[in-house]
Amino acid sequence: MGVHSAPKRYRTFGPSWLLVMGLVCLVGAGLLLANVVGFLNHSSRKGAQAIARIETRVEPISGTSRSNTVSCAGAQGLLEIPAIHLLAPVEPGTLQSTLAYAVGHVSVSPEPGQVGTAVFAAHDVTWFHRISSLSFGDAILYYSACQVLKYVVTSHEVVGHSYAIPNLPAGLALFTCWPLDALWETSQRYVVQATLVGGYQSTKVPKLTTANPSYTSYSPGQLGSLDTLAANPTPLGNLSVIGPGAGSFYSSPAALDASAAAQGAYFALLRALADPSLAPPNSYSANLLSELGAVRQGIKGYSSPLDTSVSQVNGRVQVALLKATVTLLDGSQVHLAVTETVSGNMFSPTEATVST
Repeated sequence: MGVHSAPKRYRTFGPSWLLVMGLVCLVGAGLLLANVVGFLNHSSRKGAQAIARIETRVEPISGTSRSNTVSCAGAQGLLEIPAIHLLAPVEPGTLQSTLAYAVGHVSVSPEPGQVGTAVFAAHDVTWFHRISSLSFGDAILYYSACQVLKYVVTSHEVVGHSYAIPNLPAGLALFTCWPLDALWETSQRYVVQATLVGGYQSTKVPKLTTANPSYTSYSPGQLGSLDTLAANPTPLGNLSVIGPGAGSFYSSPAALDASAAAQGAYFALLRALADPSLAPPNSYSANLLSELGAVRQGIKGYSSPLDTSVSQVNGRVQVALLKATVTLLDGSQVHLAVTETVSGNMFSPTEATVST
């Protein structure tokens, strides 16, 4: 595991990139960056992506002068971190629609290979889930249209959301929410910083292929329009992924897709409890409805966030478990746990437990 170093002092090169909540605006000599619109709203995302990588031959560029690394720079490419087995697409911007399937390049920072620090953002429960395990000196490779840029890790740390990322002459920064399993809006960020050490000409370009969403929610009848987080404001907790291959499953959009689908099936079930007319008769088993017991009166609010656990084996999801402490309409509090099984990539509630 990586060591969380104490905050370091840097001699900055030009303005620092300030990661704060708010709009993009210029303030004095510094530049305030929006903290990624939708970056913390993980649950309602749709979309997935798959990567088909073409073998790439590379030749060292003679020297590492700035002219050699600027000509082929761009904010659309591939990010590879061999130490954590990460290969991710990079797209310009940090809209939710972009972060749903890719690492986003913060557009007001320099492009990779240009003078300054290029800043990349991604969800903590997808591409950047394992960046805390990076060690100093680990390689970060950036593939653009016609060359590969090599960076090495120089520091990583947990910082506040308004931390100023130093704008170094030839730097790269990765940032995401902390802790790295959070589905909720956090006040801290995890930042990895790296410096450019060389570049390579590439004769072939890695290829990206997008695919349709992998997972769906069991939402019969009218519930299909009522199974989103937007329609069911709920405090989200943490996401855990267990089973062989969990690390690789995290380092892709799959974990976030799975958690969103599991939450959708959970919301649909509760909606059906509150208003049975929304779903056709016998949409849910009598045994499941009976297990929900007192929860059938309705939920007034949440006393704890909704945690989601996904069990998978080498990328094949089998079971999800959602747990929270809820306050019922009569004022009592109960611990609610809903188990869902996956068939044909659809999450469906199958069991529930209610305890005091």
